[in-house]
Formats: sequence, structure tokens, C-alpha cells
Amino acid sequence: SWGFGGVQRNGLALKEHRDVPYILDSWAKVLTKDLVTPIGVLLRLRDTLALPFVSRRAVYHTVEWLEGLPAHPECPKAKMSEEDYRRMLADTLAWQLQRQGVKPEEYRKNGYKRLLRENETPAKSLAEDIVTVALRQCQPWAERTRWRCVPDHLKDMLTVAEFLAREGRAPQPQPEQGKGGEA
Repeated sequence: SWGFGGVQRNGLALKEHRDVPYILDSWAKVLTKDLVTPIGVLLRLRDTLALPFVSRRAVYHTVEWLEGLPAHPECPKAKMSEEDYRRMLADTLAWQLQRQGVKPEEYRKNGYKRLLRENETPAKSLAEDIVTVALRQCQPWAERTRWRCVPDHLKDMLTVAEFLAREGRAPQPQPEQGKGGEA
């Protein structure tokens, strides 16, 4: 479900925020004390991929890379801790996003500095939130006793965000006056 099952950045217990409705990340701090929601992360990824200095190739390369990964941290062919699995996914996704332009210096150079959060590496922050949502939505809970495939969930999220980021589908923030966007 894209609209429910948000994850709190501070590690709130799993049962405490299971059914949180669609709340964009921009409202998360006010309404939910930094709850990271699936739809909020999807829209943040879409908005990032729609920036003129970011290449959507990050999605194509990542989808290719996800093909060979274990389905979940408890997968018999590559068993690892959930934290190691999370770190593997987040670090590699952040690296790919950075390679395709999601870097603080690109935001500044192109006149989008206002979109940066204070003391944040945008690729790392976005990748961590994407992976947090995917792991949260794929883990076993209630009647479901098995993990769902995390790489498949990530592929779906990335593909939808890339589609929505194409010209004419995503809102286009304007660069600050005198910066970026010159032809």
C-alpha cells in the first residue's frame, strides 16, 4: 500500500504508526513528527528526478542493479542482518543518485539551493528514506509471515517516480533569479 504504513525517522515501534494516511513529507514534521510516508517519498523522488540537472538514468541503472540482489535480508542465499541489508541498498542507491546529479553543489550551481535541507546530502537522505519505506512495506506483519521482495518493491517505486518525473507530469520549480536555466 502506498498510502499507509509510514515509518518514523526516529525508529518508533512498528505497531504505533501502521495506518497513517497520505501525508506528504513537507507536512510530516508538523503532523507526524518526521513520519516518512510511502507517497511522500514517491513524490520527493519524482520531484528530484524532475530537476533539470538530474538525469533519470539513475533509475535505469538502479533497476538493472537490483536484478541480482537477495529478495530480503533473511533470504537463504545471502542471509544478512536487516541493518546490513538496509545499508547496502541505501549506500548504493545514494551513490547512483549522486552520479546522476543529486549533489548539493549541483543544487547550488543551478539555482535550487532553497530545495536543500540544512546539513543534508540530498542523495543519501532520499536513498535512506526510499529504502526505509521499502523495507517497512515488505517485512512480514500481521497474517503475512514472509517477506515480500524488496528489490521488486524498489523497482516499482523507482519506475513510477521516473514516469511521473517526465516533462509535463511533474511540477517544475523555478531556479532562483539569475541562476541556472539559461539557454
